[in-house]
Amino acid sequence: MPWAISQAGFACGIILMIFIGGLSFYTTKQIVNFASHYSSKDRETLEFSDICRTYLGRWGDWAAFAFSLCAIFGALIVFYVLMSNFLYNTGRFIHGEYAILFRQFQKM
Repeated sequence: MPWAISQAGFACGIILMIFIGGLSFYTTKQIVNFASHYSSKDRETLEFSDICRTYLGRWGDWAAFAFSLCAIFGALIVFYVLMSNFLYNTGRFIHGEYAILFRQFQKM
């Protein structure tokens, strides 16, 4: 977040953050209102892909599914990068500690 604000400028960054937050709130409110309106009639919980199918047809359902998969795949990549970095640094630390310990035993 600090990098994005430094790139956009302080005032413009704050304005953009408020605008994007408002836009996210508005779309979330519309989705929740639609789901609560239709789920009270059908007595079932609607998902986002169901809402897309109602408004956009069958291709909207597939588009929502595809973008959901993209988001999950992106989270998988982030998890892989973070875990590989963590495990690499853990391995370097353990190797360094054992190397120091091994050198001390060689001096004896």
